[in-house]
This record gives sequence, structure tokens and C-alpha cells, in this order.
Amino acid sequence: MRMRVHRSETDLGHAVAARFTYRPYDPYAIEAVFHPGDPSEKVWHFARDLLVDGLEGSAGEGDVMVWHDRRPSCETRESSIFIRLVSDEGTALLSAPRAHLQEYVVVTLRAVATGTEHEFLDGELNDLDGELVQLTCGGLGD
Repeated sequence: MRMRVHRSETDLGHAVAARFTYRPYDPYAIEAVFHPGDPSEKVWHFARDLLVDGLEGSAGEGDVMVWHDRRPSCETRESSIFIRLVSDEGTALLSAPRAHLQEYVVVTLRAVATGTEHEFLDGELNDLDGELVQLTCGGLGD
């Protein structure tokens, strides 16, 4: 996916290659790799819900924020989604056409519908939940 990196929301920015990956066995997360295959590549993991919610409004606080800028971009004449990533290394402001990110989100929702994510979690997590229930409920019948 082609994205743009900006100094501010009002500058045109410059193109940056990005790869978004969704894995049903990790159903709550999206992996975003910027400059994939390059020694300078950066990898971010963030909640899929941030991208879903950011398509219509704004979502997130802290190190990942996503929002819909309804103004058409000068270059594409489409509205954009902005993603701000904050780390100890600095801040990145990225954008992509809303239509492109919406297509991506639709594919992830076909793979795992909202509300069914827990059904796709690794069995080990389900085993852990069972053990926690036993630990927290133990002795109630004594």
C-alpha cells in the first residue's frame, strides 16, 4: 500500500511504502510495516478497532491515533485517513486514501467479524482462561 508521510496535516507529504498484515490467529491486531524489506523498516502493531473506528471519526490516544479527514486531498481528490504513531524515537504522521483503507478493513472483517475475535484465539489462551477461573474461583464450595 502506498501511504504518505507528513510534517503536518496540511502539507502534501511524500510517498512511503507500507505493508499491512492481518492474521486471524491474532484477531485484534494489525501489523503495519513501513519501508518493508529496507534496513530502515519500522514495524508497528495496533488494534484493528482503531482503524475500523478511524474510518468514520477519530480513535485512539497515546501512541496510535487514527482519524478521518473529510477534506479531499489535492493529489487524489479523495478524503484521507491519518494515522499518528508516537514512540520514544519520534512521531510519524501518515495518510492513505480512505477508500484503500476501507477495502483493507472489509477484508479483515470478512476473515474475522467484529465480536467473534475470541473464537480465533490460540487454544493456549483458552486453556489459560480456564486455569485463571479455577484459581480465582477455588475454595468457593469449601
